[in-house]
Amino acid sequence: MNKKKCPFCSSGKCIKKGKRDGHQRWLCKDCKKKFQANKKALPSKEELFCLYTFSKQTLSELSQEHHLKTSTIQNLFDKITVPDKIHNPRNLSLVVDTTFFDDFAVVVFRDQKNKECLWWKFTDKEALKYYYEGRLYLEKLGYTFRSITGDGLPGLPSVLHGIPFQYCHFHAKQNIRRYITKILRQKLGLNLNS
Repeated sequence: MNKKKCPFCSSGKCIKKGKRDGHQRWLCKDCKKKFQANKKALPSKEELFCLYTFSKQTLSELSQEHHLKTSTIQNLFDKITVPDKIHNPRNLSLVVDTTFFDDFAVVVFRDQKNKECLWWKFTDKEALKYYYEGRLYLEKLGYTFRSITGDGLPGLPSVLHGIPFQYCHFHAKQNIRRYITKILRQKLGLNLNS
């Protein structure tokens, strides 16, 4: 049985689909995308983008691995068109967060159960206004929220008022650690500014 994995959706349902320049091509039966599995062959711009996005490889790493200039890879990425998001409004539990990269950030609203990104925005910083914008956008589409899990950004629960809110596990632990340390230092009479 064929064990080839799709680089786009990670499905194992792939079949051989001809050859190009002597390299085997594959078709994923789930997402219907074609790809080359031979690592010596130059990957398509979509395959490179998947490596960049999902395998978290940098432009420099992709450049070295595939013997291409970083500017060439960036130009390929600039030509990729992302299809419009198709929404299926429903009641859901939402996870919200901002992820930082070298020179930009992305605010993401994600369906916790289905692992589906519903709204995102590229920004230069994390700000409450972006969370409010995302909430309004999804509510206008007809989504309702059972609960929202977010990070420790001050004021975030107030922006998401009317919806049960909880801090993510990591930030809840950070808050507990910070307060316990503060209380212990006070009890021991240590200088809190040191």
